[in-house]
Amino acid sequence: GAKYFFEIAKVRVIRMLWTKIVEQYQPISACTKNMAILGMTGFINKSLKDPHTNLLRQTTEVASLIIGGCDAIVCLPHDTFSTEGTSILAARMALNIPNVLVEESYLDKVIDPYAGSYAVEFLSNSIAEKAWALFTKFNATGGFTSTENIGEFKSAVAEKQALRKALFTEGKLKFIGVNSFPNPETVKGEWKSTGEYLGLPYLVYETIEA
Repeated sequence: GAKYFFEIAKVRVIRMLWTKIVEQYQPISACTKNMAILGMTGFINKSLKDPHTNLLRQTTEVASLIIGGCDAIVCLPHDTFSTEGTSILAARMALNIPNVLVEESYLDKVIDPYAGSYAVEFLSNSIAEKAWALFTKFNATGGFTSTENIGEFKSAVAEKQALRKALFTEGKLKFIGVNSFPNPETVKGEWKSTGEYLGLPYLVYETIEA
């Protein structure tokens, strides 16, 4: 996602809540609380029409994953789901962005660099509280083996997706090259299906018809 601090907070929350969940089972080995997080860049805000705008988007997203505490990162080419296939430029960008951040910015040398930051700590705690409340609610009523819980979860995701689509079509969400400052040059390629989760298709802003 494009919200830099929010993406950092989400990764931190995953680790926080995993520790809290494991504590409930009182494991013999403390290492059980450890978890390995694989972070991957997505496609919601990517552009096939203006490929060069993806450089900054992918850079901030990879930085968020590293700073948030991911153990491994996969930066996917922005045109992975293009009808034209992945271009050489997109593949090189995906490979080199993480390397530059690690080898030239040394982002892998500090553990949790935003610890103590008011903005990130506030976001992390807020997200963690809401996520934990939802987790305990579902867990008390059958977890994700319950069709009612799955239905409630899907409805919440669909509602959020519809809200984002509405904000985009109304021009309240702007992305350069997507719905703002369009690329004057014609670029080949259209979006193929990026997949789905729980029967809901993944949201890609560039596929929304204004």
